[in-house]
Amino acid sequence: MKVNGRVAFLALKDTIEAELSAGAFAKRIHSKYKDQLGFSYTQFLRYMQQYDLQNPLQQCHASRRVRVAAHASAGTTGGRLAS
Repeated sequence: MKVNGRVAFLALKDTIEAELSAGAFAKRIHSKYKDQLGFSYTQFLRYMQQYDLQNPLQQCHASRRVRVAAHASAGTTGGRLAS
């Protein structure tokens, strides 16, 4: 019997969210539940993005990239001397 991927993901959504909050990586979570999910890691990442699930550590890095990009577009060097 074929598993509906979205339904399988949503059934595990709270568990996935809890594991992400505990610091687990998406790849490890997918590997752990691969048989229940029944779809690829790439699709797992799409569902994570669609349902706004992200590791809190990854969120910190993402916000830092945004700040660095904002400094770059504003012409600041982020405390470093321009060459």
